[in-house]
Amino acid sequence: MKGVIKIKFGEEQESYELLSVGYYDCDYSFMISLTSWKSYKDIVKSKKKIIKYFQKNYKKNIVEYRGEFVELNEIYNKYFANEFDLFADSDCIEIDASFKEVSDYLKLNPELKMKKIVFANPLDLEYTTLLEVKKYLGEFNNVYFKVDGNEELIKVEDYEKTVNKIQDIIEHIKKYNYSPFERVLHTYDLARDKKYKLEDIGEKTTVSRDLTSVLLGDKIVCIGYANVFNIILKHLDIPSIVHKLHGNGKNSRHAIVLAYIKDEKYDIEGVYDFDVTMDSKKDDNSFFNKYGGFAKTREQMMNIYLRKYSDETFAGLSANLVTSFEEGYKKHGMIWVLDNLRQPINRLSNLIDGKSLLKVVPLIYENQTDIDQVRNCLEEYDVLLNNMLDADTFLKILYNVRKNEYYENPSKYPFSMNAFHEALSKSGFIFEDSAMINMFQEIFSKSMVKSTEDLNNKVDSCMSKFNLEEKVLGVTLAKSLKLVYEKKRNNQ
Repeated sequence: MKGVIKIKFGEEQESYELLSVGYYDCDYSFMISLTSWKSYKDIVKSKKKIIKYFQKNYKKNIVEYRGEFVELNEIYNKYFANEFDLFADSDCIEIDASFKEVSDYLKLNPELKMKKIVFANPLDLEYTTLLEVKKYLGEFNNVYFKVDGNEELIKVEDYEKTVNKIQDIIEHIKKYNYSPFERVLHTYDLARDKKYKLEDIGEKTTVSRDLTSVLLGDKIVCIGYANVFNIILKHLDIPSIVHKLHGNGKNSRHAIVLAYIKDEKYDIEGVYDFDVTMDSKKDDNSFFNKYGGFAKTREQMMNIYLRKYSDETFAGLSANLVTSFEEGYKKHGMIWVLDNLRQPINRLSNLIDGKSLLKVVPLIYENQTDIDQVRNCLEEYDVLLNNMLDADTFLKILYNVRKNEYYENPSKYPFSMNAFHEALSKSGFIFEDSAMINMFQEIFSKSMVKSTEDLNNKVDSCMSKFNLEEKVLGVTLAKSLKLVYEKKRNNQ
C-alpha cells in the first residue's frame, strides 16, 4: 500500500480521516486536520487518537451509509489488520499552508527531508509568486508544486522556467497595441509554432500534454497545444477554457480551446473554438497561411470534424441552448436539469459572465420568474455561440498582426498577396454575399462556395475591398528600406 498524507492547520476541529481515493499514484490518502501546529513526530505519536477516529468513521460507513463505500472499508480493514503503516508507507506529504509556514515547518521537522513535500495550493504563473516561492522554498529540493495545465507535480527550477517562458510570451504580445482579437491571433501563431510529436515509448503521456513539459521539451499533442494557448489567453485577460471532445464509437479524445471574445475595434462579440493542433507547424512556414481551426463557432467546428466527436465539456447541450434547457425541463423537471445540464451550462456562464447561471436552491424553491431569467440568458448565449467571424473581419485582424510578425522576422512570417490569398481560401471563413446566401450560410454554419473559381473570386473581392495590395506593398517597402539603412549603419 502506498499513501499520501494531507495536513491542514488552523481548523476549527481536530480530525483524522482515511480515504480510499488516492492522489499522486497512491492507494489511499490520510487527511489530518489540526487546530494548531503540531510537529510531525507528535502527529506520528497520536496513534491511539487516530485509531479512535478511524473506528468512528468505519462504524459510520457501516451503519449510516450501509457499507456503501466498499473500497474505503477495505482500506480500513487492511489498516486494522496492520497490513500497512500510515506514516512509513506514505512517501508524499501535502501541506496546506503559506509559503513561509511550509518553510518554517520543514525547518522544524528535519525528518521530512526524506519525504516528497507537496505545496497544497496550485500556483499561478506570475513573477511575484515565483519570487515568493524562491524566497521561502527555493532551498528545499524535495518540495513539489501544482500548476494549472500540469498533471505532474514540478520542482522550483521547472516552475521558474515555466513562469519565464509564459511571461516572455505575454510581454512580447503586450508590447503591441492590440485589440482582444489581435492578441488572440498572435497568441495562436505562437502556440502552434511547434510540430506535433507523441511521447516516446516508455515515457509518461504527460510529457506531451503538461504545460511545463511541452514548453521545455519537444513533445506535444492536442491537449499540450490547448494548455499552452489557454494559459496565455487567460493571462491576456481573454476568458477561456480547455474544450474536451471524445470520439464517437472510438476510444479517442481531442482537446481544443473555447474563448469568449469581445472586441470593440472590430465590433464583434462571441464565443469561439480554437483547434491549435489543426494548424500546427509543418516542415516549412506555409502553415502560417492556414487558420482552419481559428475562431470557429461550436457548430462550425463540429461540421469541420464531420461529427466524428461528441462534446465532453458541454455534454447534453445541443446547438440551441434554449431548446436543450426547455426540452429537459418540460420532459423531466428541474431536478433532472440541475443534475444533467447544470454543470455544462455553468461552464458557459462562468466563461461569459464570470458566474454560475443555474443555482440549485433558487431554481427549486423560487417562483417561475427564475426560469424566465435562465431562458433570457441562454438566448443571449445562443447569439454569442453562433456569431460567426466573417472573412472580411478576419483579413483585417490577420493583416494587423502579420505586419508586426513580419517586421519581427520577415524570413519566417509570410507577407505577400499570395500568402493572404491562401489564408483566406484555406481557412473556411464565411464571405459577405447576398442576404439570401448569408441566411443559408448562417443556418448551415459553413461558407457557400460553388467552385474553386467562385472561391477565388470571393477572396479577390475581399482583398480588394480592404485595399490589401497597397497595404502589403507599403509594409514590404518600409521593411526593405529599414534593412538597407541598418546594413549601411553596421558597415560604418
